[in-house]
Amino acid sequence: MIPAKRTILVMGLIFVFLLGMGLTVVQADMYDDVMKNKKLVMGSDTTYPPFEFQAENGSYIGFDVDLAKAIADEMGVSLEVKSVAWESIIPGLQAGDFHILVSAMTITEERAKQIDFTCAYYNSSQAILVKAGNPKNIKSVEDLNNSQVVIGVQTGTTSDIFATDHLTQAGNIKRYEQFTLALQALDAGEVDAVLGDLPVVAYASQTGEVNGEVIGTFGTPEYFGIGIKKGEKKLYDAVTDALKTLFSNGKYSQIYKKWFGIEPDLSSCYLVIEPSEEGGAPGFEAIILTFALLPFAAITIYQRRKMKR
Repeated sequence: MIPAKRTILVMGLIFVFLLGMGLTVVQADMYDDVMKNKKLVMGSDTTYPPFEFQAENGSYIGFDVDLAKAIADEMGVSLEVKSVAWESIIPGLQAGDFHILVSAMTITEERAKQIDFTCAYYNSSQAILVKAGNPKNIKSVEDLNNSQVVIGVQTGTTSDIFATDHLTQAGNIKRYEQFTLALQALDAGEVDAVLGDLPVVAYASQTGEVNGEVIGTFGTPEYFGIGIKKGEKKLYDAVTDALKTLFSNGKYSQIYKKWFGIEPDLSSCYLVIEPSEEGGAPGFEAIILTFALLPFAAITIYQRRKMKR
């Protein structure tokens, strides 16, 4: 007989070995899911015109939506837009709630630790939006670092990060779950300035969504990328290839000019951060397979040991 402690040790080692194999081999494949169901699901915070927002008829429109539709067309599938709150968008992608994240998201080192990004599809700057007439006479980002100025930002955005890190002398930094709420706060006089991506604040000002004016930009260029769950290499390659095709065949330029009225400043899909090489998250099947094989492995070892005695 094999001593009980040794049996437990052997079974434990087998469990770890098989679990490791299971985690490596058995995993969900989002690309196959997309192609099987002929549908690419896009997760997006749909409160950010002109990139993504809801039309009067309830459908989702915007630059990001049109771009994602074009990518889906290149892949031979349809597109479904799933509206997701900004703070839940990366966890939602990691959990597999949707296939791709397209939401005017700036590629950063911190975010790239959580998800993979395609090559950049948009080059943006941060801008300062003030109330029409500029009552606080704000002329630059340096003027925001003043105890008499209240700043509005969307929670978790690069504008929020910049304000937190660099505008420590501001009177207050008010954070809003949706960018539209920050615009409403500016109209209501609750904040003196709103920070956000240049095309977004310019669009809000030009369309009359807010009674404000853009008085300047700041910071370094920010590149937007499409988020893909780590380990989903087939989907990553398919989406990236489609995106590169849109740049080369002129469709990207058409979509860009439709929403911004000018030629795009990106002539190709610019890779900001290399995707990771690590495997994806294990599927539930991996755990089941491991537990199913464990007793058989233990019995086999026990029988072999018994034959030697």
